[in-house]
Amino acid sequence: MTLSHPYIDAHKLAERFVGGNLSPQERKLFEKHYVDCQECMDRVALAQIFQAEAAQPKKKPVGIFTPLATFTPREQALIFAAATLVLLLMPVIAMDWVNSHAPAPKPEPEPVIWLPESGAVEARIPPNAGWVSISTMLTDQRATYRISIVDVADRPIVVGPDQRVSLGTAIALRLPSLPSNVSFVVVEKKAENGAYTLVSRHPLMVQWR
Repeated sequence: MTLSHPYIDAHKLAERFVGGNLSPQERKLFEKHYVDCQECMDRVALAQIFQAEAAQPKKKPVGIFTPLATFTPREQALIFAAATLVLLLMPVIAMDWVNSHAPAPKPEPEPVIWLPESGAVEARIPPNAGWVSISTMLTDQRATYRISIVDVADRPIVVGPDQRVSLGTAIALRLPSLPSNVSFVVVEKKAENGAYTLVSRHPLMVQWR
């Protein structure tokens, strides 16, 4: 039996492979197929990312008034009165502190995401960061390359400029922002006829923190 991509998607073989839910026959067929298929390697990488996110424990929300239930009605009234006084005085105190003590904000250094030779990239970006750079080092010093961002269907989101590699330098794609959803970073090499060939493809997960 030969696996096709419509069959793999319809039966969610990549997701079930990561979750360990394939039958022995399905696992054997899928392993034989995906080791030589870049598209299915990407499917497995995405399934691993989604499984890791789903496994993270979610914090149980606590009601704002739940701790107050342990106090008597008189104590609750005193707490509310004190809180009201604090809320009334807080704007005045805060404004005075900002005017007299707040230092000038320091600019955040520009984040740089370095691409490995292969595999997924998890980017942690500060929420107040400005420009972001995606960089990589290449060994072929005589070629022209470019870095781009594409979606799951390989449709271009951001196409980088051609860059001639020089000894000891890296190529980079500089952006004012990054897509927050899962996308891919691709590195391509330009041939003499102007065509581009794929060098590497990396699933990209952006987290703003």
